[in-house]
Amino acid sequence: MTTRELIVALGANPQGWGVALALVPLLALVLGALHPTGQGHRSRWRHLYAVLVYAACVPGIGAVLLCGYTLAFTRENLLDANALVYLAPMLVMVATLALVGRQADFVSLPGVDRLAGLVIMLALTGICLYGIAQTRVLLIFHGGPMLLAVVAVGLFLGFKFGARMLFGKKA
Repeated sequence: MTTRELIVALGANPQGWGVALALVPLLALVLGALHPTGQGHRSRWRHLYAVLVYAACVPGIGAVLLCGYTLAFTRENLLDANALVYLAPMLVMVATLALVGRQADFVSLPGVDRLAGLVIMLALTGICLYGIAQTRVLLIFHGGPMLLAVVAVGLFLGFKFGARMLFGKKA
């Protein structure tokens, strides 16, 4: 299954995808009601909040990347895109992070620092790729989209290695 087929499949099944997206902030709201305010950092709650953060951020980050790719590289009009696939995951991510942030400190949630690092690495890679694509540097060497993908992977791994070397820990 290609990424385009996945996007079409999600758009073709709006009820299932919409329920899955709505369930994440709803669970964050319910989870917040089950314990006293501000006690989300305790051991039994923080793992549940971490799962909710990942469940919201993975599709949300994917939607941000998809929108960025659509705007920067394919130059398609987002007004023609399926809002449930392109915009709803970002809104769900923001809502879930706001709800979780009211109940638990993100620093105490396991794995959230890794997720933040991934977002930074993806943003840096995307910005570099956009700059390369706009300058048409790869066209000089007769490069195509596959070469751009190889450069993207190389940039990502380079940033990861550089961050590990700079900060002295696994990045």
